[in-house]
Amino acid sequence: FIYSVTAIYYPRMSTLWNKDDKQGYKKSVSEIILMISYFLIPATVGLILLRFNVIDLTSKWTNFSDESAYIAGNLLGCYGLGIVFIGLKEILDKAFYAQKSTKPSAVIGIVIMATNVIVSFLLKDKLGTYCMPIAYSVSSLVGSLCLFIYLIKKIGNFSKEIYINMLKCLISACIMGIVVNLFRNYLTNLYFINEIMDRLLKLLIPVFFGVVTYFLSTLVLKVGISRVVVDRCLSFFKRR
Repeated sequence: FIYSVTAIYYPRMSTLWNKDDKQGYKKSVSEIILMISYFLIPATVGLILLRFNVIDLTSKWTNFSDESAYIAGNLLGCYGLGIVFIGLKEILDKAFYAQKSTKPSAVIGIVIMATNVIVSFLLKDKLGTYCMPIAYSVSSLVGSLCLFIYLIKKIGNFSKEIYINMLKCLISACIMGIVVNLFRNYLTNLYFINEIMDRLLKLLIPVFFGVVTYFLSTLVLKVGISRVVVDRCLSFFKRR
């Protein structure tokens, strides 16, 4: 998803930068940051909340023990913490590449590796196996933040609208998380048809209601991109 979006926006950013249209360039970067945030913030919350359901569906068969499933679920959750930052880093890398500037990404890449090693070393005794995914997520946060600050210094700060919309996405994701958690807990003591359907539905039902809740919440809070999603969905069904 991230690579598809950046593949669409990269030529536009490059063209605008070559035309010295910095306002247009900044607007394109803002749009893609908001788009990625709109989808990845709820994905992060959903993955963390439903990590054990995902493991139950994909891995907990045959000889996969409860203890192994518990560890795998927590590892998945730790990696999930970095989803948004990995997406943002990819976008910001492309933003610099559009300027024909590769040095910032290279330097920040070294910072990310160093942060990963340092955090892993500091946490290995306390967290054991979990230190690596946490270090990966932390280093992704550091890297994306450094690139964002460097980009602001180069082209100026973004409008407050992007920060407000990202905050609205976070609020909507939290509301979604409450709904997902309620459905997950409610379904825990139910059993559907057979083991495969039981695990599948206990994952898909919370996901469905979570997606609906998030989408409606962003519409109510007037997140700009939510209207774009509505228009695209309507145009898709009209063509059908």
